[in-house]
Amino acid sequence: MNELFDQMKQRSQATWASGDYSMIGVGFVPVSEQLCETIELHAGQKVLDVATGTGNTALAASRRYCDVTGIDFVASWLDRARERASAERLPVQFEEGDAEALNFPNNAFDVVLSTFGCMFAPDQKKTADELLRVCKPGGKIGIASWTPESYVGQLLKTFARYAPPTPSGLVPPILWGTEERLLELFADASATINMTKKIFHFRFRSYTHADEINKNTSDPWLSCIPLWMKT
Repeated sequence: MNELFDQMKQRSQATWASGDYSMIGVGFVPVSEQLCETIELHAGQKVLDVATGTGNTALAASRRYCDVTGIDFVASWLDRARERASAERLPVQFEEGDAEALNFPNNAFDVVLSTFGCMFAPDQKKTADELLRVCKPGGKIGIASWTPESYVGQLLKTFARYAPPTPSGLVPPILWGTEERLLELFADASATINMTKKIFHFRFRSYTHADEINKNTSDPWLSCIPLWMKT
């Protein structure tokens, strides 16, 4: 199983890097801002943004005067995140890293965040355990995930109809958007789970614009969706 997880990560890393995620990622800025408000960040907190992408959530946390580190496994995205941080003069530290093996000591952060990111790590339990490990006792973990009934959830289900059978033992990432799965993943921790559903509207200038964006972002994204998307 570990070998399968490694193969999936390598494939995903290469394919994610082939698209221009920043074109669609900028549309998720309101989600990052809302996550930071929901988690009630305050100045001086040490915050880790896991699977930061081009830095949306890390930057949102830094705007609230937190001490922020963002990690991702796509180097080109981190370059873009650094450019954005520099433009806003925000002191965010961006590093290459793996959500399943965070390169930080235990209890290193007051808050751990992830926006549409850690949910796509192949080994969900290992990822959840890592989020817990680096979060201080009494700290907070804030995750924004797509739900099964969302547009993205339905898109993944449609895509999965044409994919080969799901390998045994793999769990669809879209289940991060359900309370049942969160209770399973964090069952070993004495944690309180609060889940709030919000509606996100994808916005484009026109159908043509949406098609253009999808060809540059969604096509590479869908091609890296592994076989474990089936529900």
